[in-house]
Amino acid sequence: MFNTIIEATQHLCKNQLELECNASEAQKNQTAMFIGYLDIEDDKTNYRVYIALNQPLTQHVASVFLFEDESDEETLQDMFLEVINLIVGSAKVIAQDRLNHTVTISTPHFIKKDIFDLEIHQMQKISKDNFEMILALREENE
Repeated sequence: MFNTIIEATQHLCKNQLELECNASEAQKNQTAMFIGYLDIEDDKTNYRVYIALNQPLTQHVASVFLFEDESDEETLQDMFLEVINLIVGSAKVIAQDRLNHTVTISTPHFIKKDIFDLEIHQMQKISKDNFEMILALREENE
């Protein structure tokens, strides 16, 4: 599932945000980021998907979708949650097409704007210049 989420994220970056982002191993960093999650359930496993975006990338999303060069904090938080919906919605379609089974997703939840310090099983950084995103996954069945 995690590879599907990475693929969906790269698709979003390239096709909607017009960014050629690179995937690399992520380290927990000390930069404040918008952090949120949603839950995914497939036929076998429940996952909690965490997504974190830094301020420049979140503002870029607002610029692309809302044509705002400087958005307030509430707007940035809304745009951040929309990014989670777009990524996981796309991953759901990819997974259902490839795996031929039902995948359900929950509503995204905003956790905080802070450093990414959550306990997870897998983590990947997607970046381009000063735009950074962290994708993380934790299996909930353990």
